[in-house]
Amino acid sequence: VLPHECIAISAKTGKGIEELKAAILERFSADFFFCDLFVPYAQFSEYAKIKPLLVERSSAFTDDGQVLSIVIPARYAEKVTPFLVKKTN
Repeated sequence: VLPHECIAISAKTGKGIEELKAAILERFSADFFFCDLFVPYAQFSEYAKIKPLLVERSSAFTDDGQVLSIVIPARYAEKVTPFLVKKTN
């Protein structure tokens, strides 16, 4: 008998993997802020101050700055407000 909060998965068939991913995301979504940012080149020094607090999921350079998809602990989310484009998952 499995405990109530368990998710059974199969290494052989992969059954349950999607349910596990969803449960992990749900558990950590309250602790982390997922979002897209735009950092103009002129503000890179400001972004550099908060960069150690976050994880860059993807990054692209444009003519005007850098577009990023990031994850940051929710307690630091206000630090990215100047660069925020949209909240994501």
